[in-house]
Amino acid sequence: MRLALLGLTFVLAAASRRWIEDPIRGGGLAVLRPSRQLALAGALSVVVAAVALGSGRVVAPATVAEARTPVEVILPSLAPPTASTPPGPSATVGPSPTLPPSPAGPVPANLVPSLASVRDDIPVVYDQGCHAESGETKPGTCAFGATDSSRTVFLIGDSHAAQWFPTLERLAREHDWRLVSLTKSACPVADLPVYHTTLKREYTECATWRSAVLERIRADRPDLVVLSDSRAGQLLVDGAQVPSTTRDDLWAAGLRRSITAIATAARRVVVIGDTPNPTGDPPVCLSDHLDDALACATPASKALGPARTATERRVAERAGATFIDPSRWLCPSDPCPVVIGRVLIYRDGHHMTTPFAAALAPYLDPLLPPLGP
Repeated sequence: MRLALLGLTFVLAAASRRWIEDPIRGGGLAVLRPSRQLALAGALSVVVAAVALGSGRVVAPATVAEARTPVEVILPSLAPPTASTPPGPSATVGPSPTLPPSPAGPVPANLVPSLASVRDDIPVVYDQGCHAESGETKPGTCAFGATDSSRTVFLIGDSHAAQWFPTLERLAREHDWRLVSLTKSACPVADLPVYHTTLKREYTECATWRSAVLERIRADRPDLVVLSDSRAGQLLVDGAQVPSTTRDDLWAAGLRRSITAIATAARRVVVIGDTPNPTGDPPVCLSDHLDDALACATPASKALGPARTATERRVAERAGATFIDPSRWLCPSDPCPVVIGRVLIYRDGHHMTTPFAAALAPYLDPLLPPLGP
């Protein structure tokens, strides 16, 4: 399609020169005085600009409307996962043997967001400079929801925390919270040295940023801190790069240190477990399998990380935090689908789309600890 459009531009350019530009340069208009030529050119420029702006006004609301579709209506009812707060018992981790099979079917024609626009479907914290990139060490100052509210909620973690921003922003608007989002690429909350695979060195910027976030929490003393991290990070152990999934002992110790430190300044702490990890890139896969969305599903045994989930639940409970496992929301059947209802779950290989995240607000809400009056 892109190559065809590129070829079409040459055809249009040749046609416009043959029947528009050349007649203007050598035809009757060429004998006009320069002042009239300039006036005509100016008038035509205004017309072109007006048409362009008008087109933008027509198209933009449709895009916004798609992003703000009330997806809770088109998202089928999902079974709520369990949240445990000490001294409550740990819930079963991972899918049960009776998990229903995922239904087959084509990709919905009214998919939200569409496959053509999904790459641009990112939380606003990225566009507004609230999400720190690799080289940044200072947390942003962005606040959302009821910014003058006396009840403050912090969202912290890496990009897998940022994907929960649409969920919490919706709750912040509904409950009049002041939501502060402090996230950073590839930088987990767990107090551990991190190896950056692109920089190919210790991710010192992460440790500096993490310390600054803790100071911010101590200064604001929020009512609730919600944290979440990817389970796919790389740790630095004795100078060597080590996948965090192979060292649950280190991850548990680092997460415990962070929760304990945060709990001294925040009234409540919630840990949201990591989301299921699909195989490949779901939007790309769906583009190649428009007649069979099930072809892009991932077996639950590969998508979920029950060992890490169990570790984080145990650490959270012992540290006095609430743990929420979102696995059943994203993987309500086996294999784990990439489309539920007409909502696309993933914008890439491991991040939720903003409509799906926003649709999870009614499910997350009752599991969060009350913030009081």
